[in-house]
Amino acid sequence: MKKYLFVLLVLVLCIATNAQTLKQKIESVHSYMNVDSVTYYVQSLENFGTRFQYHENRKDIANWLKDQFTAMGYEQVELDSFLVITRWNDNVPVMQYNVVATLTGTTRPDDIYIIGGHYDSYNQTGDPYVFAPGADDNASGTASALETARAIKLAGYQPSATIKFVCFAAEELMLSGNSGSEYMAEKYREQNINLKLMINNDMIANNPRPLNESMVSVNYYSGNEYLKDIAKKLVEEYTVVTPTDGGLNVWTDSRSFHEEGFPAIYYDEYDFSPNYHTSNDVIANCDMEYCTEIIKASSAMLIYSIEAPGIVNNLNAYDVGDGASIQLSWSASESEFLVGYKIYVGNNEHDLNHYATSDTTIQIVSGLQEGIQYYFGVSSVDQDGNESITRNITAVPNSLPLTPASLTAEPKLNAIELSWKSNTELDLLGYRIYKIPLALLDYFPPLTFYTADTLFVDEDIVSGMWYEYVVYAFDADSNFSIEGSTVISRAVTLDRGILFVNETLGGDGSIGNPSLDQLGDFYFTLPESNYELDNIDVWDESDFNLAHLCAHNTVIWHVDKSADVSTFQYTNVIKEYLDYGGNLIFTGYKPSKAFANSSSMINEFTEGSFIYDYMKISRSENSLLGLFKNGKSESSGYPNLELDPEKINTADGHIKTIEAIHPNEETDIIYSYATDYPASDIKGALSGKPIGIEYLSEDYNLIILSLPLYYVNKSQAQEFLNYVLINKFNTPTSIEFENGKEELANEFYLSQNYPNPFNPVTTIKFTIPHVVDENFRPLQTQLIVYDILGREVKTLVSELKSPGTYEVKFDASNLSSGVYFYQLNAGSKTATKKLLLLK
Repeated sequence: MKKYLFVLLVLVLCIATNAQTLKQKIESVHSYMNVDSVTYYVQSLENFGTRFQYHENRKDIANWLKDQFTAMGYEQVELDSFLVITRWNDNVPVMQYNVVATLTGTTRPDDIYIIGGHYDSYNQTGDPYVFAPGADDNASGTASALETARAIKLAGYQPSATIKFVCFAAEELMLSGNSGSEYMAEKYREQNINLKLMINNDMIANNPRPLNESMVSVNYYSGNEYLKDIAKKLVEEYTVVTPTDGGLNVWTDSRSFHEEGFPAIYYDEYDFSPNYHTSNDVIANCDMEYCTEIIKASSAMLIYSIEAPGIVNNLNAYDVGDGASIQLSWSASESEFLVGYKIYVGNNEHDLNHYATSDTTIQIVSGLQEGIQYYFGVSSVDQDGNESITRNITAVPNSLPLTPASLTAEPKLNAIELSWKSNTELDLLGYRIYKIPLALLDYFPPLTFYTADTLFVDEDIVSGMWYEYVVYAFDADSNFSIEGSTVISRAVTLDRGILFVNETLGGDGSIGNPSLDQLGDFYFTLPESNYELDNIDVWDESDFNLAHLCAHNTVIWHVDKSADVSTFQYTNVIKEYLDYGGNLIFTGYKPSKAFANSSSMINEFTEGSFIYDYMKISRSENSLLGLFKNGKSESSGYPNLELDPEKINTADGHIKTIEAIHPNEETDIIYSYATDYPASDIKGALSGKPIGIEYLSEDYNLIILSLPLYYVNKSQAQEFLNYVLINKFNTPTSIEFENGKEELANEFYLSQNYPNPFNPVTTIKFTIPHVVDENFRPLQTQLIVYDILGREVKTLVSELKSPGTYEVKFDASNLSSGVYFYQLNAGSKTATKKLLLLK
């Protein structure tokens, strides 16, 4: 009963005041607009010959415009004069004239609305002092202010707020000096004028299409994007023209007001005139019917903005969950004379039917068909029956919850973080998560978790294991959503040995064009055999991300052909890996291209760039004619890196394309460019400059070579790599010296068992550290396996152990499948890891 009383109240108010509806007001004004009148204004302005802002006729034109407004019956019309100084006139001040006609508002006279366009013209193909017809640019925009003012007077429309019809001077050279719009906008800001909206028309008469196929660009400004949406809807409702999104923050008279903080919108022709700023910009090349339609569009925006209640905001649609109802909610309008809202529903956005009227901001729409997409609209209504345009939204009534959207899985330290968008069903209870270890897909059913949140952190992970997740929503009736897309990821553990990342596309195996097999055979045999090794072809991964790197202690990234350098596509992934403390060796052509996507011969890099902040490179140099022979060691312990003559196809043993990379102040040089050519020869111009750098820190460790190791003598490449792994990256390993003793280890370390999962035998590697003050001091060491309840299952080691790295086999033949833990104790150090037995 309440809603019907509300409708009756609105009708009574409308009848009692004999008020026109907003639509009637707009259509009444439009009924007085005609093509002949618009043509008269454009032709009259063209007849001045030129309207160039420095021509002596500028005040005559301004007075003619003033006379037009006066003849319409406007009593308050003024020439608002200002000085312009530009290089065009040798910086001599020249008086210009904005023409301003005012229609004072009936109830809100201090609220100001401007509609206008500039009247000056320009000719870049001839002398603008002699001829600059400017029919399209911008007699058409000036005509919009004149024709709107004329039609409003004839229709007897009395706006509640004040309208300023403005013909602006001096727009064409506004980037060279102050314009009429800049002058007015600055004055309004200084005087704290309450300007609610500035509507600008600039070039609205060029149209090569049939009128019913024509389009208009609705240009808009940052912070007031909503005006574009309103303007486009009004174009559709009141003209035969199709609206399109125009430019953002375009320079013209409306931009001046935007710069001063005022809302603005700007209409212009969709098809830019080929006669712009030429002697051919005459009315014969304009479409006056099209121009009149745009004037109707901008005048509708003017009247709507003054009279309509505010459009509703924050409209949301929620599925009730019964398969037949949708709940709408929105924010209350701030309109002063608001009395309620109208709710519409339909099967398409252009055919909405009135469903209900409400004085609240919540409405349940019932009687819908399950699984069908419906369009909903909500508008504001004021005490005079004026109605805003509708804010629209779509929704589908369902019995089942929707599948959670935007599911992601992000690697975190020893965890995986899942997130997804919140479902909006009103009867939603929560979410069910299925987790499947990919290595166990054929052995176990998925693990199940429940949560009411849209963020879930899974800390129950096995190092190096990939997990697949899928999330379902469920409601109060225990209905579950259908299965959606799955995501896979793994945790950041940095304990799975070495990963080789190959960026090189496989070649035919010829010199300089190695095949994938040749690359694999070379790189995989460089480290010591007791490292856990893995590899990936980065170009073969459609969604390369942190999960591909984060399980590995060390990443060796190689680019072995200069044409294949594309590392810059993956710098965000590399950055994330290093932020977690990873170890990275990059060996490849053109680090400046790899990390900064630069093809320049010389580059300077500064703070804030990835290549400077993370790769520690401040400068790079290359030479098309430079010839490189070997990498000269510049740091103790690093071997020289000489080219393998069997892998290069040059008679003198040199190669091209090796780039010099200069480190920033945090980084050390480890290799320099060596060549048989003197520095005075262009072929030896890079001689002595750095090609290898080293950055070691508590944050992460980094080695960069601008030389692909593949082309280096293998024994030297192997010596280099293992020196870095052991002495720089402290990667646990066992290397035999000539006396048979193992190298002393520096850190206590318990490796993840391998393989894992296993059946029935796995290997566990651990390192006993060197005690600083007592060489080879043995430590009491225990390595014990426990079941999931903490019961001891097997003791693998219980003895004194000297510093070094050890491997132990664990045979679980007599144990059942399941999760177990193994713990290493050495002196005061303890570490525990998880292993998984599958039989």
